[in-house]
Amino acid sequence: MTVLSARVGKRYAVRRALPVSTADGVQATGLLIELSAECCRISNLGRTRLATGDRISAELDGVVLDGWVRSNNDGLVGLRFERPLHLHQLNQLRSAAASSYDPAKPVLGVLLMNAANPAAA
Repeated sequence: MTVLSARVGKRYAVRRALPVSTADGVQATGLLIELSAECCRISNLGRTRLATGDRISAELDGVVLDGWVRSNNDGLVGLRFERPLHLHQLNQLRSAAASSYDPAKPVLGVLLMNAANPAAA
């Protein structure tokens, strides 16, 4: 039997580099691609070993995004926040992402390398 659950809040598309670290000191930079009050999705973490349940710590524009990994599928990580974001924090991150968006400029060096060398992807 499949159990479906409805999402609590609206998810917003964003495009921001996000440095993350784990409890055991592993550090990486991913690309924050979706954001809601309770969770986010981070891409481009392909070689970072993260398992469901691992704790992740991150900070973006002064907003703490601590939580645990809900899913990891080939470097696309779903992160559930320890504490949901307040509405003003969510709006702050969304507006900062919108104002810094430039479709002609890659956010991470990884994007540039993969675009220049598709075999490296």
